[in-house]
Amino acid sequence: ADVARADAKGDPPPDLQVSLRWNLRTGAVERIPGIVARAVSASGRIAGVASTGAAAYWQSGRLFTLPGTAYAALAGVTADGHTFAGDAATGTGPVRSDGSQAPGNAVPAVWRGC
Repeated sequence: ADVARADAKGDPPPDLQVSLRWNLRTGAVERIPGIVARAVSASGRIAGVASTGAAAYWQSGRLFTLPGTAYAALAGVTADGHTFAGDAATGTGPVRSDGSQAPGNAVPAVWRGC
């Protein structure tokens, strides 16, 4: 269930966020499952972060995660949809209070030829 909390801080985790795409010609709204969208290319690729925390892109109903990105996020995509920019975590950080593993330090990253 979707619940708003007054004590919540920052964005909810990726698995609780919803991404939508509007078709400007028809006005139709499409839900894009499994990804938190951060950018859209002119070719229709949607770049962002998968519900697992990995850098990912969505195209034509399929979700693709990028290699070596256990903790990463895409923030931009070229018009042709074949180059992505974002950040990737190096190693792992401390264990959180809920027992999950936090990502390590983030560094800028570019993925080409996708």
